Amino acid sequence: MQHSHSRIVPLNVQVHLRRSVYLTDHYLRKVGRRDKVNLFYNTSLPVIFGVKKYADALWNVCKERNINVNLCTNLIEINGDKREAVFQNLDKPEETTVTKFSMLHVTPPMATPESLGKNKDIANAAGFVDVDKYTLQHIKFPNIFTIGDCSSTLNSKTAAAI
Repeated sequence: MQHSHSRIVPLNVQVHLRRSVYLTDHYLRKVGRRDKVNLFYNTSLPVIFGVKKYADALWNVCKERNINVNLCTNLIEINGDKREAVFQNLDKPEETTVTKFSMLHVTPPMATPESLGKNKDIANAAGFVDVDKYTLQHIKFPNIFTIGDCSSTLNSKTAAAI
């Protein structure tokens, strides 16, 4: 998979993806079809949530609702004609799994714009505009300020500004 951007950005969209699975689960239960559907939540992350207390609660929700969770998986191919999705095991990149689907909800990889991410004067090594986390002012250029997902602040990235 090639990207025209400089870096792939880890996004905090996992809550939206989980919500899609939960809403699908709810709808299928409401119309009496949940027992006919296998739901999977695949994420490239090594955890279902970054805070253990909440991760434990989410694992319980998935277990109670019979939602299959696969961590450290990366969608690498979709064959629409065959209705198959190919996932790579990020712990063992040589391993792939082909999964049949009737519905697929995907968030594509996101990246910072090349004009920012590859500009060594403006961006840090991770490809974000290098700013002071308290003032949002660039550390080298006093006339540059950033807000949003392109900044090097430690807040989670949500794809709102990428």
